Amino acid sequence: HNLLCHYSRENFGKAFEALKGNKASGIDGTTKQGYGENLEENLNLLVERIHKGTYRPSPKKRVFIPKSNGKPRPIAISTFEDKLVEWVTAKCLNSIYDSSFIRTSFGFRVGKSAHDAIETCYQSLKKGKRSSRRLRTTRDSRLDWALHTCLTTGFSASTIPTCTPFQVSKSRRVFPRSFI
Repeated sequence: HNLLCHYSRENFGKAFEALKGNKASGIDGTTKQGYGENLEENLNLLVERIHKGTYRPSPKKRVFIPKSNGKPRPIAISTFEDKLVEWVTAKCLNSIYDSSFIRTSFGFRVGKSAHDAIETCYQSLKKGKRSSRRLRTTRDSRLDWALHTCLTTGFSASTIPTCTPFQVSKSRRVFPRSFI
């Protein structure tokens, strides 16, 4: 099955309409408005480069934004054209894989966030609910302690070391599937 058919003029047109014009520009300085001045030609050339295999994403523009604790947080800003490709790729992969995730999977999913995951964990702990699947390890009480500590302290830097009281083996599943 070839996913290349999804990189079409039509889908890039949808991406162009969906992307906001007020976002920061990448290293090339191109904005949505600037890209749109010659939209048809730009999109046709993009599709052609992707189908020929000559498209290469541009380096990201690195910017530091201030955090509430005073430390800067680095972010990477894509060029507008790369944002188009990323949008189409995300839509394509979401349509393929999203239906295979369980309802309690929150990471990088449309309409789900880390705040939703924390709220779900909090509500489950508050109601005393536990996963119906048991852990496949004898470390249940230590994992319960680690999760409780992490959730009640808000994952602060001082508590992260206490949230990993045991070494995780790559060959074993430590978390039940409902946590992944």
